[in-house]
Amino acid sequence: MKRILFGIILSFFIIAGCQSNDSATQSNDNAIAEVVNKHDDIQNLEALNTFMKRAKINKDDVVNYIEYGVEGQRGVMTLTSKKNNIHVSSSVDEKFVEKYSCEDIAMETENGADNYVLKQCTGDFKGTRDLSFLTVSK
Repeated sequence: MKRILFGIILSFFIIAGCQSNDSATQSNDNAIAEVVNKHDDIQNLEALNTFMKRAKINKDDVVNYIEYGVEGQRGVMTLTSKKNNIHVSSSVDEKFVEKYSCEDIAMETENGADNYVLKQCTGDFKGTRDLSFLTVSK
């Protein structure tokens, strides 16, 4: 009887361990890509380039550009591409700073560096502006 009970319990653990964890997979699929800039040490720049390509063909996408200040402040710029606009929300140390919308995002090469620029932005400022937010030296 003990062997049968042990066999049933062992079978239960084997079956439970072999099941796929769909919820963990699903949450990873929905994770927002992050580009991190720690004092010009840039990680995952590919995510920003992918975001730009998808925005150019009007595909919805989201990427977080994270930059750390000299004193360790964590600045997050969330870029969301919807239809033919890019919506930007900025925060520092999880405190909201500003929101604005832009018509385009571009990478411009100048003096041996790639400048990432949000184009024709409108928000809590007069008129429209082009806003450079990242420069990558080659």
